[in-house]
Amino acid sequence: MNRRTLTRNRCSWIGSLLFLIVCIGLIGITGCGRPKEGELSGVVQLAKAVNSEGILIYIPGTEFRAFTDENGSFLLTGITPGEYTLVGQYEGYDEVRETILVQAGQRTSIGPLILNPIYTPAGAVSGFITLEGETNHEDILVILVGTTYTTSTNTTGYFEFSNIPLGVYQLLALKDDWIPASKNNIQVTNGQETQVSKIILRPIQPEPTPTPPPPVLGDRILQGAAFLEDETNHIGIRVSLVDMPEKFAITGASGTFRLTGLDDKPHSLLLSHEGYLDETIMDAAPVDAESTDSCGFVTLQKKFQPAQLGVLQGRVYLEGQTQHDNITVQLQGISPPVYTDPQGRYKFVGIPADQYVLIAERPGYEAGRLEDIEIKANQVVLAPDLTLSPAQDQDQEGTGGIVGLALLEGEVDQGGIVVAIEGTSLTTVTGADGQFQFTEVPTGAYTLIYTHAGFKNHYLDGVPVENNKNTALEPVILAKDVEPPYVIENFPPDGARKIPIDQFIDLIVRFSERMDGNSVKQSVIIEPPVEYDAFFDRESDLSDMDTLHIRLYHEPPMPLQFNTTYQIVITPQARTPKGVPMEEPHIFTFTTDGPLILDSIPRKGELQFPIHLYRKIMLITNAPVDPIGFERSLRIRPEPDSQPTFQYIPAGLGMQILVEVNLKANTRYRVQIDNSMRTVDRQRFGNTPYSLSFRTVYDPNFDKFFPPNNSPSSRRRR
Repeated sequence: MNRRTLTRNRCSWIGSLLFLIVCIGLIGITGCGRPKEGELSGVVQLAKAVNSEGILIYIPGTEFRAFTDENGSFLLTGITPGEYTLVGQYEGYDEVRETILVQAGQRTSIGPLILNPIYTPAGAVSGFITLEGETNHEDILVILVGTTYTTSTNTTGYFEFSNIPLGVYQLLALKDDWIPASKNNIQVTNGQETQVSKIILRPIQPEPTPTPPPPVLGDRILQGAAFLEDETNHIGIRVSLVDMPEKFAITGASGTFRLTGLDDKPHSLLLSHEGYLDETIMDAAPVDAESTDSCGFVTLQKKFQPAQLGVLQGRVYLEGQTQHDNITVQLQGISPPVYTDPQGRYKFVGIPADQYVLIAERPGYEAGRLEDIEIKANQVVLAPDLTLSPAQDQDQEGTGGIVGLALLEGEVDQGGIVVAIEGTSLTTVTGADGQFQFTEVPTGAYTLIYTHAGFKNHYLDGVPVENNKNTALEPVILAKDVEPPYVIENFPPDGARKIPIDQFIDLIVRFSERMDGNSVKQSVIIEPPVEYDAFFDRESDLSDMDTLHIRLYHEPPMPLQFNTTYQIVITPQARTPKGVPMEEPHIFTFTTDGPLILDSIPRKGELQFPIHLYRKIMLITNAPVDPIGFERSLRIRPEPDSQPTFQYIPAGLGMQILVEVNLKANTRYRVQIDNSMRTVDRQRFGNTPYSLSFRTVYDPNFDKFFPPNNSPSSRRRR
């Protein structure tokens, strides 16, 4: 081998070695693909707090976020290596920030980091307020004028305000029938309690002022009757002369009034009562004091209450009967009662949101009762069914009587009014004075129908007839059939907001009298357009012969929309059975709420949620849910023994979310969903953060029918 060949071979060998070294380096750099991701764990706690659960931990500019557990611990995974700023936030505390370095394939631990409460300079105010001559000084209202701070005294008269911002305040003390008192220049100093000198309230002792006698204009009178809508006691209506307000009379329980000492001149009358709309009788002509002529009969309508009202519907049955009408249904504290139809249906419209006791009664049957019926604002609530049993100690056989008085509005002769008992062949006719009577009526409860040509029909429900007794009725006044029909109430109230969307929304429109159903349903206009059905007469549980029920649907092609204002118009096309149209359209609006978690299984606070090896927790929404965002937002405490799996089942335009997890028996769990839960189009759910607590019990029979290995496969939490 010559020198040139040796040199060439040596160079070739050196080149191969260099090529091998470069390749090995490249393999070391690129052979494993992308750099390994890292993890970040740590502890972030609230200063001087026993529980540090719920602190938000996040890396700005990324999607990485978590919430701490009770001990303040957290874990973030799948982080690209690099340097980041970590932020911890909790309401009422100063934010904490920490620079961290995440390394590939490693878990970086930090902490503990401490969040300190946000310091706000504040002080306290306290003192005593007493009632002169009294030993009990509680429930005196104490107000810091110009602020939202209010409190009340205890039995000794002591009051206290805490955490009051620094400044100078005026204090006001109020109690019904006592003269108010105030203190000025109350200085609130940081970290100190300001003692207010003792305040004494003295009773109000108004001096009696003699009421001047009404002026005497002559020897003529005006007399008539005024009634309160839906009431049986009509006392307290003030009837005064429009041109001379000091000349007035007050109605008694029957509603009759009499103004004396008048001249021959016609006078207009103003009728008023708190909580009712004023009414006027125009140009009433006074008559002789011995005359029985009336200047008219007027019913005062209740003022509309626009907010915090709901609807209750349900059914009451008579045991062993096929007809269930005229059962009296009463909500304690609500007047008047309502009466069931032949199918046992009843409804209350426009009831203030609260809890009530419902009582159902009918002669010959034991009374029925439902406790804790909750009326929800702007919602329709369905009450449990109720069945009345025959009374054991009451003879259901026999007959009784009905006596009453029927009057024609503005007429002197009250004769010829036909009074019929619905469902029977019993009818009678009033005499000239309006009196009528039924005898030999079988015991029970009935609806009376009053009719007369030229006057509107009147229906009186729930009239009881007891054995060997006469039922005396309040006077009934038939209005002239010249006034066009009108809407007396609608639900939801006009301008109502945040009406929740479930599968549908129910609207109720009640008219002043019975209407022609077809004309009413054809008179409906809804903007913006939406899928709906209209029901009248007995076509639905919420409709009646004077009540229109509109059901708006959350389904294609024109579903209910979130956060949208809808306008409902009832046009004058709506007519009475006699063809009398509405004089003007009735218009009301309401605004829907946004995406919501509507319900859950188990329910909030449930104490006996039966479980087996794998038990599903269900959440029901009114909009499709983004799975990734939901699974990140969900936390279950205490932590289950298994990793949750998820199923997302469309339900209308909403969704049922099934969370399958291994739960322990006899354990109280808390499910929390933070406000990162979103719809698929990134809308926020209005009632998040959402919290659900329940207690489990073991169901020994379930595993016999559904062995654990048959649990369905589903999406697993990432």
